[in-house]
Amino acid sequence: MTRLVIVFFISILLTVSGCSQSKTDDNTQQPSNHNGEEVSGGAITIDHIDGLYAPPDSITAGQIVTFYMRFTNNSGSPITGATNGFKIWSPDGAQWDTVVCDTTGALNKEQFDGGIFINSFSVTGSGEDTVAFGGFSLQSNIPDGFDEVAFIIQVGPIDRSYHGKQICIDSSFYPPGGAWLWSYQGSRIIPTWDGPKCYRIVEPAIRKKE
Repeated sequence: MTRLVIVFFISILLTVSGCSQSKTDDNTQQPSNHNGEEVSGGAITIDHIDGLYAPPDSITAGQIVTFYMRFTNNSGSPITGATNGFKIWSPDGAQWDTVVCDTTGALNKEQFDGGIFINSFSVTGSGEDTVAFGGFSLQSNIPDGFDEVAFIIQVGPIDRSYHGKQICIDSSFYPPGGAWLWSYQGSRIIPTWDGPKCYRIVEPAIRKKE
């Protein structure tokens, strides 16, 4: 097992043991304690969204909004570890019921035989809610060319009283060591991300009167 995979393993175990009460003020922290070569390529993107009011920038109040996250490895290397966090917030004070992250089954123990971990941090429906996807492998990997919707993030419902306000989603560091990072042997991969994204909250009954 390489040093980089060991770092991922320790980081994920620490995260699992203390995920519910931790919070960080630095959501843009970059990867650290990795001395391997950095490999380009790889991306996490929003594939599609359930709950849009009028694509592409409005969501419907009063229902759960689901973001489908596409995981694309075009780095030329198989992936043996991943830590990817996401924060949900409102720049103008909107609140929501909860935030939930889950896998779709596209990634499982065939790729991450060391484990897949979904965690949440300070999920209160206001401020910044953070959810995280992590996994590592001992003998398996995510091959180059993998391109699937791998996990979802669900937000809400959002009360109709927040019509006209915004909900935003972006990549995020998560404690204690969840930098935005993929790994393979002695290399690290910093996948691109097509955020941040912000969406106007729309209550259709109010919108029709405007």
